[in-house]
Order: sequence, then C-alpha cells, then structure tokens
Amino acid sequence: MPQDEVEVVDLIAGTNAIEKSVVVKGTRSCYTSRIVELLFWLYDNEEHRNVLSQNCRDRMCKTEKQDNEYDERIRNGQLRTKSGKKSRAQPGQRNRTRECLRNLVRGMDRRDSSKCPIILTELTYKLLTKYMSTKFKLVTVDKKSAVKFLNEVKALGDNGDNGDHAIILDKEDANVNSDNEVLVKIRQEYTTYEGIRSIVAHMHRESGLVVPQDLDAMMAVYVKGSRRLNLLAKQTLGLKISEGKEHMTFEVYSKIARILFESGQPEHIFAHLFFILDWNLMKRAENCNTCMISHIRFEEDCLVFQFAKSKGAQDGEDHLGPWHVYSNPLEPHICPVLALAKYIITYPSVLSGKVPLFEGSDPYNRYTKIFCKVIKDNMDELRRLGVSHGDLGTHSSRKGVATLVAAGCTASPPIVSICLRAGWSMGGVKERYFRHERAGDRYVGRCASCLDQSSKDFAVSCPYFDFTGIKDSSARLERKKLVQKWLMDRIPIDKIESHVYNVLKFCFASICYHYDTLQERLDASCLVLNSTFMIGLPKEIRECAKVAYPWTKTCDTPTFTGIPPHILILAELEELKMKFTQLTESMRKGLNEELNERGVGGSEYHTNQILQAISNLASKCIQSTISLIDFT
Repeated sequence: MPQDEVEVVDLIAGTNAIEKSVVVKGTRSCYTSRIVELLFWLYDNEEHRNVLSQNCRDRMCKTEKQDNEYDERIRNGQLRTKSGKKSRAQPGQRNRTRECLRNLVRGMDRRDSSKCPIILTELTYKLLTKYMSTKFKLVTVDKKSAVKFLNEVKALGDNGDNGDHAIILDKEDANVNSDNEVLVKIRQEYTTYEGIRSIVAHMHRESGLVVPQDLDAMMAVYVKGSRRLNLLAKQTLGLKISEGKEHMTFEVYSKIARILFESGQPEHIFAHLFFILDWNLMKRAENCNTCMISHIRFEEDCLVFQFAKSKGAQDGEDHLGPWHVYSNPLEPHICPVLALAKYIITYPSVLSGKVPLFEGSDPYNRYTKIFCKVIKDNMDELRRLGVSHGDLGTHSSRKGVATLVAAGCTASPPIVSICLRAGWSMGGVKERYFRHERAGDRYVGRCASCLDQSSKDFAVSCPYFDFTGIKDSSARLERKKLVQKWLMDRIPIDKIESHVYNVLKFCFASICYHYDTLQERLDASCLVLNSTFMIGLPKEIRECAKVAYPWTKTCDTPTFTGIPPHILILAELEELKMKFTQLTESMRKGLNEELNERGVGGSEYHTNQILQAISNLASKCIQSTISLIDFT
C-alpha cells in the first residue's frame, strides 16, 4: 500500500505527558500511594480536614457513603459473586474513596495549583511531624533496655507532652512476660520519613510551586535526627542494625534457581528467567520489565543487553550498556543462556521483537508474587542456609551478586565496571573521568554468572555447534543444514531479525548440550519438554553441541572474552600440561616400539640377533658343503 494512503498513528506525546515523564512510572505510583495515605489521615482527623481542598472533601464525603453502603452489604451477606456464591470481600477497604483520591492526585496540574487535593499553604511543619509520629512499629525488647533508651530520649528534652515522641514506652499498659520483655513502640526506618518529605516536594512540584525553604530545612533536620535516633534505638534495644532486605548468598541463589528450574509450573519458566537475569545484569528487577528481544544480541561468546535508562540515570548516559551476560554450562540451573532458551522455546512469539520479552501489564509484580511464594513454600530448606522470615526480597539478589562479584575473590573486577553496571553513582569527578569499557564489563559478566574465579574452568565457552569432528566436508555441510532446517521448520527465519536468529541459534545449542540434563531434572509436566524444539530432537544434532576451553578450541569455537590475566595463565598452564602429557605418551610409545624392534627386555634378550646369526652360519656351511661335493 502506498505510504500516502496509510493512516499514520500519532504517538507524539503532549506537553503534559512530557512534563510528567520526569518522574518515572514506578516512582510516581509510589508517591500516589503515599499521598493517598496522607489524605486519609487528614480526612479521618476532623481537626485537620480544613487542610484538604473543598473539592477533595466533597468527593471523599460522597465516596465514603458509597463505601459504607458497600460494607453494609458485605456484613449482611448480600454481596454475591457471578456464580451466586457469597463474596469473600472484606469490609473497611474504602476502595471507592481510595480510587477517587488516586484520580485527584493524578489530576494535579503545574498550571493550576487549585487542583491539588491539599491546600499546600496549610501544610505546616507541626502538622507533618504529627503525621510522621503515627509511623511506628511494635517490637518486644528487654524492659531494662527499654527504660534505658527512654531515659536517653528524655535527656534530649522529649518530655512526651507534645505527642511527637522518638519512642513511646507505655509502662502502665506494657505487660512484662516471663523473660522480662515488654512490647514497645519505636519509630520506623528513617526512609519512611524521607519518603514523606519526598511527597511534600512532589505535590509542590506537580502544582507548579516551590517548597518553602524553611519547611524543607526543618524537615531535613527531622529526617536526619530520626535516622540517628533510630540507630541509637537499635544499639540500645538490641535490634537488627541493618536496614532493608538482606543480601542473597550464592547458596541461597542457587537453591531458589534450582527450585524454579526443575518446577513443572508454567509460570516458573518466566520467573526462572526473570530471577537469573535480575542476578546477572545486576540491575533493579524493574529493568527487566522493559527488556525487548530486539535489544538482546549474541556477540562472540555472550549475550549482550542494552537498556535505554536506569533509575539512577533516567537520561541514559553511561548506563545504556552494552551489558554482557555469560553462560554457565557447568551449572545448568543458573545458566542465563539456558534460562533464556527454555523461555524462548516455550513462548516463541517473543522472537518477533514486536512485544516485550516479558509480556503482560506488570511482569515485575507477577514475578514478585511468585518469588515471595517460593520463599514461603521453601522456608524450611532456606532456613538451613541462614535465611530468616522477611530477610529476602527481590532486591536481595542485586545485593548478593554485587557482593559476590566485588568481594567473592581476591582478583575481582574493577569497581568502576561494577558501579556502572549496577547503576550506582560514583560522584561527580569520577563519573566524568571513569567511563564504560567492554573489557571490564565482560569480566563482571563472567563473575556474575557464578563461574569459579580461581579455577581454569572460568574460561569455559558457551555451548555452540562444533562441526570440526566430522572429517568429511560434504557430511559436515549436511549436518549444518540439518541444524538450520530443524530451526526453520519451527521458527521461519524470514520472520525474525538476523541478530535475533543468532540469539536463537546459541540458545538452541544450549538446549542440545543440556538435553540429557533437561530430560532428567525437569518435571515431567514442564512445558519445555513438550516443546517442538525438544520432541524428537535428533541425536545427530545434539552431538554437535559442545563447549570448549582456550586449550581445546577449534575453528568453530566462538572468540573467548571476559577472561582476566590470571585465568589466561591458568589456561596456558593447562595447555602446556596437555601438550606435556601428549609428548610423554608419544615418547613412551616411540621408546616401546624401538625396544621391541631391538628385542630388548625379558627372556627374549637378543633372541632375534642370535637366530639371525645361526641362520647365516648355517647358510654358509650348506654352501661350503655343496661346493666340496661339486669339486669331488
């Protein structure tokens, strides 16, 4: 169809969308949820309702009545599902009011500050600190420690008369248990209060206003003081010092990967790849959401990923990539190439490049639910590896791989390459002078694949098709055609891009190389085993899938990359060792042949020479005798 007859779809964003893109979707969603919490608190405390805009109060009043009617229907058993069964919905969720508030927050306009659901000029420091004091958690601690900390807080001038405590120990209501422990309230982590400070700034920014300087300065002091007082509480009360989720050790990573790898549940194929990429890329799990197959290539001996931006670099900059991801054929359950191969042969539609690698409206949320369920279902086994309830989250893998790569060996990759790959700031000067370089990232990629950095096996190649073992050239050509035909019959090459086909070819090589492992270890119901790529896979194709080392490489072996000098030395030593073994065997064989030829050794010492001498003498005697007879 001529181009002038094609209806063009306008995807150029408007001014409002461009301005709102300054805050990424995930962060904006987090801000919205926190602002909604603040709006509920202001509305539920009648003395603070005047801080809400008139429009907000009116709409909340209306939706609150609807929620109350809905809750009443739930309590009376009048709410039914489509099948006629009694609904399991719980009262008190306030879903209509919550959605109303979300819409109000989304509707804030930089050109019209009146659309903000809060009258920002009425949002004072005293009101905000009162709201922040409602953010606490309950813990059980030793009573003596609690009293000691309470005295330290009082020494700071907190007499408990302003409702804004750093810690509250209600001596009258606290029941001392048999271990002399009491239940106390303590403040949440300082990040909670930093988040409240952020939403105040966000509301001002979205309304086209600037946060008053004195308000921002006082909140900064409050957040800093909360952090220090929180650390003091942890030290005095004997609470957990570290914040957030724990880092994931390699043993835990391997265990979770093995569970997902061997599972027969279809969603675990997706979760396994997401989990493995999350570890190997060292990115935030959210980055995998936007990954496209068209942004993945196979260069030399590794996968190469590129991302448009990261959380720490929204404008791209040095965090575009390329980021190199290496195979680990020695441990199939944590091999990124095999995980991608399993996913591709199960969901081949992603090879078109027109859809995200992980389809669906929110793959990250889906992965998070699966991850948390796997942790919960296997807590007994994980507990033996040192994991406690609540220790692990999706961010734990990023902490774990960074720790492993940076400190898992005395010969670790450059810290610059680690920081750039993980998207961490190094400071103004260092970020201007230290740039991304492929060699450093390749070494990081090999380390992240969990290959042993102190072993010659670190230099192992990815699985690939090696046809050099077939001596006959025509047979070798036929075998190559057989592999290509097997792929073309399942994925028409003309429908995918050339670099995507290259990714598919190496992924298929990984499937062939690990074919027996997949058959033995995967659950019988796994979709991978029922894939057209796996069913009836000829042995002739499987036998061509190989891995190699620098000392066993052939002309078909991909170029080795990401290998540090100390591993190259180990590889050269292994090559010398192999040549020495071959030389020793050759010398032994040659010496044996020479000694056998000379008849050296055993009871046959010089037997051949003696027999030959006797035979010669006998011949001479016979000739002499014949001569004498003829003469006479």
